[in-house]
Amino acid sequence: MKPIILSSNLIKQGLFILLFISTTPTLHAQSWVWGKSGGGFDELSTNALQRQEEVYSIVTDSQGNSYVLSAVSKTGLSIDGHPKSNFADPTTITDYVVASFACDGNYRWSKVFGGGYETIHPLQIDAQDNVYVAGRFAGCGSTLAAYPPRIDSDLIISQNPQDCRLIFLCKINSIGDMQWIRRPQSIDVSITVGSGQTRSRGIAVDAVGMSYWLVGLPQGTYADGAFTNTLTNANYNVSATYFILKYDTTGAFVSATPLNIQSTGIGDDMQFYRNAHNGNFYLFTTNLGNNSATFTIDGQTVTNSMLLACLNPQGQLLWLRQNTTSHWGYIFVHNLAFDAQDNIYVSGQIQTPFNAAMDSFLGVIGNGFAPSGYVAKLNPTADTLLWSIYNNNLGARFGAITVNNNEVAVTSTCGENYAWGNFSVHVNNMGQGGQAMLARFNKDTGQCLSIAHLPNDNVGNIDYGTAIAADAAGDYLLGGGFAHFLYFDNNVSVLNSAAQTDFFLAKYAAHACTLGTPSLSSATAVLYPNPANNQLWIYGFDTARYQIYGLSGSLLLEGTYNGQQPIDSSALANGCYLLQIVHNDGQKSTHKLLIQH
Repeated sequence: MKPIILSSNLIKQGLFILLFISTTPTLHAQSWVWGKSGGGFDELSTNALQRQEEVYSIVTDSQGNSYVLSAVSKTGLSIDGHPKSNFADPTTITDYVVASFACDGNYRWSKVFGGGYETIHPLQIDAQDNVYVAGRFAGCGSTLAAYPPRIDSDLIISQNPQDCRLIFLCKINSIGDMQWIRRPQSIDVSITVGSGQTRSRGIAVDAVGMSYWLVGLPQGTYADGAFTNTLTNANYNVSATYFILKYDTTGAFVSATPLNIQSTGIGDDMQFYRNAHNGNFYLFTTNLGNNSATFTIDGQTVTNSMLLACLNPQGQLLWLRQNTTSHWGYIFVHNLAFDAQDNIYVSGQIQTPFNAAMDSFLGVIGNGFAPSGYVAKLNPTADTLLWSIYNNNLGARFGAITVNNNEVAVTSTCGENYAWGNFSVHVNNMGQGGQAMLARFNKDTGQCLSIAHLPNDNVGNIDYGTAIAADAAGDYLLGGGFAHFLYFDNNVSVLNSAAQTDFFLAKYAAHACTLGTPSLSSATAVLYPNPANNQLWIYGFDTARYQIYGLSGSLLLEGTYNGQQPIDSSALANGCYLLQIVHNDGQKSTHKLLIQH
């Protein structure tokens, strides 16, 4: 990355602007350009909530660095050959790691979150490339004194005197330095309250670094006395109220928004989202097979096994959707994704056993046969199915979906002759296991564009893709779990010699790094003002095409700039964007744009 040297004419106008520019490469064939792995030798206990060593989430920053979250075991733990300490006790042997890799796959840093069966939510990232991690440590008390909850060397929770402030939110900068840690419970919280009555359910962070943290809290005083909860809602079988706690980018407490939810036996698999375009919140959860579970939100009662609720920024219910039967386990949802028009994308696995009631959710309908994967697009209120597509082979309960420019991409597992719609590939032969896959679809029509599978040694093992992200250049990062060998370009491979999976991260791209040095023509473009408010000018040429993307890769705005009228940026929310310019000579340049209203 190189700064632009401004002309004297611009300096006279007071335009002291520092822009970071990168070229957009000519399209080449994409492949698995690199792969990394990590994990230990132990076999982890798995159930509906606890999973093996596999990537849970991926985020990427403006420089092409990636950050992954994975469960890891205790014995022989290493990340890309770098030894790490696991802090779990001998019974649980499970910790979580946040690890960062450069755009070319080089290991950068990692931190272990440990002490037992922690709950760690999908990672979040802001426009300044800070990473946010939130969750709940396993427990407190003297029985865990030898294995206290901790965040690597940044935080070790005292067991004597006892400290039961178990929910946490932290901010880590791009190079792995801890910026701050927030634990909103009072210092004298008891084991009963700290461990049994308090929950962390999810985290969302916007481009400027405002954190929105979904937690369940009993009555009491929180955030160093900043607010007191006097409500007595009943959730997860105790007297506790769900709140969305808001913190600013410095870690200062801003507000606590209560949610009118009453529930029993439901919420442990909660997924929590905030749509950056409209500010609404989304909750997805299931009863995990507990037929006595109950859930009521703003007076509306859920009668079946899974739900999706949308709330406005004030925490009030806008709409509620649920599946059509009380049976759990017929439809699984990987995660949700959103586009700039607020449409909702979802992927997962679906099956309906013979002689069972046909289940459907958000317009996705069980087929009555073997499990299959699905991808669906819904309108912003999730009451109209815009398109859906199903595969012919297996699918998996865990996987992921993301929106990338005009594409939707999904990862899961595949095997044998694998097909989405009319697009099919031969993966391997019967009995040779399954491979992690990346399937890409047209965002508007649902048509399958391609299927790429990550080669293994075809010895009957099953590998899984469980997390996916697109970086600033539009390339894909795929994460998951693998059983034995994985093969990448240039005869590179990774090996897992343990009885269970290790986690992996792989990049699917034309080049390892597509962020580069600007050409002469692109270096003449200067954005003003930057940060912009409602109008944006581009200096350095007469006419050019432009496109503005969100950091998730969604195309938000495009048009032709002629130098006579500014670009109207009033519809863009505060945050960081990428502006791509197509110059008259055919060259392209990408610029970092900040919006601040």
